[in-house]
Amino acid sequence: MEFESERLYTEIVDIAAHYQKEVPSGRRAWPESIRSRVFALRKSGVRCAEISRRTGLPYYTVLQWKDPSAKFIELSVRAAPERSGTVAVPDLPKLHTVTVPGGNNLSVLLPTGVLIQGLSVEALTRLLPALGVRQ
Repeated sequence: MEFESERLYTEIVDIAAHYQKEVPSGRRAWPESIRSRVFALRKSGVRCAEISRRTGLPYYTVLQWKDPSAKFIELSVRAAPERSGTVAVPDLPKLHTVTVPGGNNLSVLLPTGVLIQGLSVEALTRLLPALGVRQ
């Protein structure tokens, strides 16, 4: 197995050097002959970092290559059984009521989860001090 890995490393380095001379551009698709040898190394358990270090291929390129023989595995999905239970809601602080006629521009969501809708700016300025919020 060791001999096979060494042979693959040598072939990848040779093919890559020859390919880089023929295709001198910066971004290019690597030939299938290199990719298939990288797949063989990865299948034998060699880490991507080791392949990159020994061959000079960019690490992230080796990392992104996926084995074409790998198949999509279909998993069955089961719905979780419905459960019933009791939810305890903590006591909410007592809210002060401010009634202001007219205006329905603003909505306020209090930290306690209470939503107050239909407030005017004037009503909001009267409501916040009543709730203990300083301006």
